[in-house]
Amino acid sequence: MIAEISKTQALQLRPPTRIHRNEMTPRLTRGGVVVSWLLNAKIVEFFQGANQLGRKVRRLAVTMSCLLLTGSVLTTLPASAEDKTGAAHGNSAPAAMDQLFTVSIPSLDAKDSSIDTDTLKAIFSGDIVSHADALAKLTATSIQVPEIDISYKAPDGGGGGISYALKDVDFESIKDGVAQSASIGSAEATGEQAIDIKYGKVSTSQFDIGGLLSFYGLVPGSADQPLKPMYQNLDMAGASFAGPGFKCDMGEATMAEFKARPTKASFGDMMALVSSAEFQKGNKPSPASIGKLLSFYVDFFTAFETSPLELKSLECSGKGETGGPVTFSMGPMTIGGFANSHYPAIEVKNLNIDAGDSGKVSLGALTMKSIDLTAPLKLLASGSGDYSEDWFTANARKLIPAFDGFSFSDLKMDVPDTENPGQRVKATVADFDLSLSNYFEGIPTTINTTSHHMVFDVPPAVTGQPDSMDPLRQLGIDKFDLGFDLGIHRDATAKSIIIDKLAMDGAKLGSVNLTGTLGNVDDAVFTGDADTAMAAAMAMTVKTLKLDVEDSGMGDIVFKQAGSENGMDLATTRASMSAMAQAVVLAGLGATPEGKSLSDAVAKFVAGAKSISVTATAKDPAGLSAADLAAAQTDPTTLSGKVKVDASAQ
Repeated sequence: MIAEISKTQALQLRPPTRIHRNEMTPRLTRGGVVVSWLLNAKIVEFFQGANQLGRKVRRLAVTMSCLLLTGSVLTTLPASAEDKTGAAHGNSAPAAMDQLFTVSIPSLDAKDSSIDTDTLKAIFSGDIVSHADALAKLTATSIQVPEIDISYKAPDGGGGGISYALKDVDFESIKDGVAQSASIGSAEATGEQAIDIKYGKVSTSQFDIGGLLSFYGLVPGSADQPLKPMYQNLDMAGASFAGPGFKCDMGEATMAEFKARPTKASFGDMMALVSSAEFQKGNKPSPASIGKLLSFYVDFFTAFETSPLELKSLECSGKGETGGPVTFSMGPMTIGGFANSHYPAIEVKNLNIDAGDSGKVSLGALTMKSIDLTAPLKLLASGSGDYSEDWFTANARKLIPAFDGFSFSDLKMDVPDTENPGQRVKATVADFDLSLSNYFEGIPTTINTTSHHMVFDVPPAVTGQPDSMDPLRQLGIDKFDLGFDLGIHRDATAKSIIIDKLAMDGAKLGSVNLTGTLGNVDDAVFTGDADTAMAAAMAMTVKTLKLDVEDSGMGDIVFKQAGSENGMDLATTRASMSAMAQAVVLAGLGATPEGKSLSDAVAKFVAGAKSISVTATAKDPAGLSAADLAAAQTDPTTLSGKVKVDASAQ
């Protein structure tokens, strides 16, 4: 069995494919145009320098995932199921893999065991299937294995080889296939590619051997039974990983409980299916075979639940692509519980990447929110089983899971400014949040995103180039401090989209906020057909819009700049521009009550008022059409009879 466990781990330790340079950037910048504008270029430059360590950290993550999922000897039965359960269900197993492993168990001490020592050695060497029924009912006072040595040699030298040494494997108080405790004292792995891995103690309690065998289809079980605990109190003391040019130390990892039930189809059947000729590269699986695989996938997501898993810390060091030192650290990291067809949220705290003079990036916290798979799984479950290419095309949008968004806080970056040698770009972001919900046809119809205190330095003047930032410095502004807040949701009953808030603000600058309602929002707006969606969008109307602007310094900057170009002081410039703005509004809307209200407010605001509020409401309850708005671009006076305008300035 241990040999089977190691197959997965050994294969995972092969050199990974190269990570594209910009792969990490969308994860950090997705969801906010402003955040992307502020951070994207410099984060890309920084991660290019840290990319080499990043590739090694990814390799570590794969290995660490294996370790977390193989909390004790028997929790790694999926590796055995991959090669063995097919035989139990009348399918052939890839025996060639067995020739790549050798297992040595010098001694084994079993007290009051219902299975003899030689058979137990065979089980620990990988032969689970032949003895699954007896193992599911195992009773013993204790089973102790001082050491298990495993070696793996990749075929034809592909990926090299790896050797494992598991020590102090211990099962205590086993009755009817349930061990009160199970543990591995320590483990070491050494690879031909200079990979060295050391695991601390891994332990669990209430370890249900029979339940896990049933879950993986090695002994009979009913998929209709409720979930029950397979093991509890998973505790991993820590681990270290080292290889050419990098070293990582992982802290303690814990998980309270893993619950499961048997799946409707066995893992062996599914492995036999995906190993069949029609699923090999270059072949096209039949819709019926795809249906079988998807049916297993749908059932599997409701066949288990986990408690949250917490990793205390992870620290890595190595060299970047430029050869300079790079360090990476984070912790704790919490992976929420898998349950109810939801992929859990993942929260990482205290994430730091330090590449010295090449740059530093840190996050106080980063959360990837949960993903709801309920809708796509329900669709797959209700399918006819004939999953053709046309079926996937027709249902592509409905198969998109509902991603709840992501957030981070306390972002700090200090990286070289490649456009201005010798200068650095320093920025901080207090927080950012993207929340998505109420999905329709794969599109979130409720979107909220906010960010506060995106702070970055005003760039210094560059000799020989225009200095557009000088007015800011003259006003004592040496940093930008920006924020934004967007809230939008769909009211399907009213066929409307409500703009709850579309706001931006800047310290010592001011703020702008737009709210409103768009009408005639049909379901077709969200369709996957581009032409249909475009036509539906063109049929949308504007019912109301409200604009609120506060001036905390931006007006002085703009008008001082404009006045300097014409030799006028700020007061003279404001007075001149105020009169001009009033005339332009009156010319556009005419001498109507709406035109006069708006022109007076605009003139007052330009002259020096600190705020202005303008509300425009369509007189037709259906709203202004695209044709109305197009006509207004040529002749604004066409709106005078169609829109009610309320405006004020203070």
